[in-house]
Amino acid sequence: MPYIEIPEEQVKDFRGKPLEIIARNDKGEPEYENPDEKDEAKKKLKMMEAKTSDVVREILLLMNAADVLKGIQAATDSFEAHVVWNRVNREHTNGVIKLRDKEYKWLHEYLDRKVPLRKEAKDSGFSERTVANHLYALNEWRVRYHLKSLEARKKDDEEVKDGQPDE
Repeated sequence: MPYIEIPEEQVKDFRGKPLEIIARNDKGEPEYENPDEKDEAKKKLKMMEAKTSDVVREILLLMNAADVLKGIQAATDSFEAHVVWNRVNREHTNGVIKLRDKEYKWLHEYLDRKVPLRKEAKDSGFSERTVANHLYALNEWRVRYHLKSLEARKKDDEEVKDGQPDE
């Protein structure tokens, strides 16, 4: 089975600066700048500049952390998340993450899923957002870009004018 290769690189935010995400230990738990602080409200999360593999791990960890994302899980998500997690955590060969076509499609389809809105938000005229937009807001397009193969990026680059997606 052929693999789709995603470059392992620093992810940039919408401003072109390194995307910062919560630093995590080997168990996937958040790290704190002041871990000895007894008052939970005063603990400050440690941030880190994200690489592609860090973003994929964060997406997978957040699948089970946020109630709104737990509610949209499909029956196969547990297995697919496990397989993608293992692939991402393997040693990267020549600076790439290798996913099989099925795993690559699952990851991108998960990011495309709609997050249900609360009744108040619907009543206020808000529209549903995708998982990617829910997690990364203004950085959604950049995160999606960094999670694509070089071939898929070339197609995106052809559709982009002056750094903005064509509408």
